[in-house]
Amino acid sequence: MKGKATAVLFIIVFLLVVAVICTFLTSLDRRSEPEPTPQTAAVVTAQPQPVQPTPVPTNEVITPTPVTPPPASTTPTPAATPAPSTETTGTVETAPFAVPTESTGSQGAVLGSGTFRSSTGNNIDIRAEWEARTAGSSQVEVTVTVYLESYALHMMAVPNSVNISLNGQYASLGAPAVDYDGGPQISTKLASQTFTIECSEGDSRNVGLQVEWHFGGTYGGVEIPEIECGGEFVVSR
Repeated sequence: MKGKATAVLFIIVFLLVVAVICTFLTSLDRRSEPEPTPQTAAVVTAQPQPVQPTPVPTNEVITPTPVTPPPASTTPTPAATPAPSTETTGTVETAPFAVPTESTGSQGAVLGSGTFRSSTGNNIDIRAEWEARTAGSSQVEVTVTVYLESYALHMMAVPNSVNISLNGQYASLGAPAVDYDGGPQISTKLASQTFTIECSEGDSRNVGLQVEWHFGGTYGGVEIPEIECGGEFVVSR
């Protein structure tokens, strides 16, 4: 009985030794095999793409075609119609109808003259003197000259302060400066304008004249916005 147990133990030991030897030999075979070389990952280098230049915008310059202005008209443009005055500056004296001094139809012959004067009652007035002359077979030139009558007065020159209206024709003229300390009454020329009206030989024309001077100041303690004078007269050929 003891001998069988020994035999069995011997067999088990032998099998263990064989198993150990096989395991050792197997490990040697695995070590002798070359280890696989790891594959190198391919490196792809991106090639830089050429950068397209951004086009620079150009400003297109368009040269306008010059336009030739129309020729200036030679017909005089009448000045703006003076607004009727609502300020009463005194009664207006009208000169009687003038009698022509000459009846000839020659160029520049005097056909008549006269005067209109304001009456403010404040020692400052204007007067308008007119004179009519022939200017051809069918036209007459009327020259209107406006004067200022005053005593002591100091004022600056004022443009477009004298308005003259003659039969629908208008003129706006400047008045000069006045620097007078006082004494006798003086007469100062404010403005003058010549108008042309139609009047053939042998005809007569009724002519309306209106003059306004925008004083816009105080005289003798009285505020005077404007002074005016005028009336009607007849021109005969």
